Amino acid sequence: MSKPILAAAVLLALVAPAAADQGPVNLKLGQAYDLPQREHKKQLPKDSETAKPKMLSLAQVAAVVKARGEEVAYCWDRLPPSQRVAGTAVLKFSIEPTGKVADLAIAGDAPDAAVSCLSDCARRWAFPAADAKSELEYPIRLK
Repeated sequence: MSKPILAAAVLLALVAPAAADQGPVNLKLGQAYDLPQREHKKQLPKDSETAKPKMLSLAQVAAVVKARGEEVAYCWDRLPPSQRVAGTAVLKFSIEPTGKVADLAIAGDAPDAAVSCLSDCARRWAFPAADAKSELEYPIRLK
């Protein structure tokens, strides 16, 4: 007998008695298995939950405002030097799902001429589309 065949025969002789002690092995190949029933502790909700429509984030609004920084600077630079008093303009946007500005109000302590110019500019800005109307406030520091 060659060495590989002899080694296989010795290995089989050692394994066969151990398998014989456990009884016949029933593998059920190709047959159905009955799975045990599990207890479900958490019940599924009766009504299906609907996902909330996605609105614009403050980061998306900030990206558009920063991209339009030249327009904001224009509104500040066109003021006479005597009216350039540092202030904050809080833009209160109502933005349609299409990204169009539906309504805009500006609060804060910025000069009136700058607020008027910012209002004209911001109404023309286009924002990313969303699933629902977005209501956001974004402050702009003018100095």
